[in-house]
Amino acid sequence: KKKLRTNPPSPTLEEAKTPEKAKKTKHDTTPLGKKSSMLVGDMPRHVLNGRELTELLGKLPAPHFNERQTIHANLTKSHATWRSLLLSGFSVVLYGFGSKR
Repeated sequence: KKKLRTNPPSPTLEEAKTPEKAKKTKHDTTPLGKKSSMLVGDMPRHVLNGRELTELLGKLPAPHFNERQTIHANLTKSHATWRSLLLSGFSVVLYGFGSKR
């Protein structure tokens, strides 16, 4: 029979309040072998406002920029044909992954 692996037991409420008394496990150390003394509550918090977020996102490179430009150029060239077909009552079938909005 296969032996199932189990996770180490969770600390009790008292052990969580006083980490120095908690049982040591192999998960207590960082990859370099040193235990971190920083707690989540001690970490610096910086909340971005909308303007800062927009500025940061604007600095990211656009994914597949060249491919998107090529597709846009091709669609722009065929816009009149698509418009004529749709106004004539033809339907459009969309396929593939993702949203069809």
